[in-house]
Amino acid sequence: MASCDTEKIRVAIVTGGHPFDVPALHRAFRSIPDVDFYPQHMEDFATDVAGIRDTYDVVVFYNFHQTTPTGEGPWHEQKMKEALEKLGTTPQGIVVLHHAILAFPRWDFWSDLVGIRDRQIFGYFFDQQIRVEIAMPDHPITRGLQSWEMVDETYTCLLYTS
Repeated sequence: MASCDTEKIRVAIVTGGHPFDVPALHRAFRSIPDVDFYPQHMEDFATDVAGIRDTYDVVVFYNFHQTTPTGEGPWHEQKMKEALEKLGTTPQGIVVLHHAILAFPRWDFWSDLVGIRDRQIFGYFFDQQIRVEIAMPDHPITRGLQSWEMVDETYTCLLYTS
């Protein structure tokens, strides 16, 4: 894990199931001086060939997979369910970014992770002016960030109440 004083925060960015502007994502994460980011496809993250999945300080999900992982299928997909269900058992931060909140819409595990029970019913609105407030500026995930405004799309979903 990164030291708060000397090392960059190691961030895995997990993608797949949705096209995106690759240069823009790289620019966004390169603009954060204390972050060393490692973009990777979901299958690479899950298979963990180098054995480093648990060494990231933060895992950012920017994926949009719609099929619930079963632990079956091609070898590179077999470990996805196991790897994802391990989330929360290590001290890693977990960020579910943008459309990733709608990934795996029929999987209770992912619904619990994102805190939204029914993610099959949603609305979206393009070109919304959004104010992002940093709730915990001293947390390792948000250290050094300041609140900002941006234009993006927003989603409406039913809230998870258990």
